[in-house]
Amino acid sequence: MNDSLIRTINSAKQKLKEKSQSILFGDLADGESSIPDNLNFPNYCEFLKVCNGARCGDIDLWSINELLQNQFYIVGMDGGKDVWLCIGQVLYEPLMLNKQDEKVYLFRKDELDNTPIFCFESFGDLMGNYVFGEGYRDIVPNSEKDEWYIFLEENNFFF
Repeated sequence: MNDSLIRTINSAKQKLKEKSQSILFGDLADGESSIPDNLNFPNYCEFLKVCNGARCGDIDLWSINELLQNQFYIVGMDGGKDVWLCIGQVLYEPLMLNKQDEKVYLFRKDELDNTPIFCFESFGDLMGNYVFGEGYRDIVPNSEKDEWYIFLEENNFFF
């Protein structure tokens, strides 16, 4: 993740704290300084240091503590836990980090047949172009009415 995206995340985090009803659509947790050694994915770990878990409208990114309890999605995936790490969800569909190429893939939870719905070029791409970008519209239906999308628009947080 680049410095500009980190600044955007921190600004959004502050703005959400000021907005009383924001917990319903957005929550950017404080960062975690001690990242487990087995999480050695630079962009993803950088995010966890800035924001240890997030709810961004219909996109959830697990905190370090939530990671372990949400790995049931990888059962049956080619390569299993050696290849995949479930890092969150979009509308309850799992977001998987491929440990080999560090791309992020969106799968259908009922069809984990190794055919992704969508591929993000990197964790930074997911964050900059979709979570904090206009690409949110591409992965979340009716996003023009989505409170997270409106929050980004109103506060000029589109990256």
